[in-house]
Amino acid sequence: MASGRRLAGSASLMRASPSASEEISRILRGELSTLEVGDAVTALFRERSLVGTVRYLGPVAFAEGEWVGVQVGAGQGVCDGTVGNTTYFVSRPGRAIFVPQQTLVHQAAQRL
Repeated sequence: MASGRRLAGSASLMRASPSASEEISRILRGELSTLEVGDAVTALFRERSLVGTVRYLGPVAFAEGEWVGVQVGAGQGVCDGTVGNTTYFVSRPGRAIFVPQQTLVHQAAQRL
């Protein structure tokens, strides 16, 4: 498996949510340091907004920078958490996407 942060367990944690405008400002400044594996997010992917759960954070072999692996609903994704010969996380086929961090809206009040 690729190195990066992955889901270690399925513990459900709650934390305080900043206002939407504060969260958008943080995203625009590139400050996503509070994003963690297990967090609920909305991802802009192929001109659609998809709700999902962060399953991987870190570098990927197929692109520069930090990317986020997100598990989404059935039929909404394009892979199973593996890209090329590298497995970043395990999901059912068609339920995973990878997106740059700046395409996410962090649903900070929820962790799945």
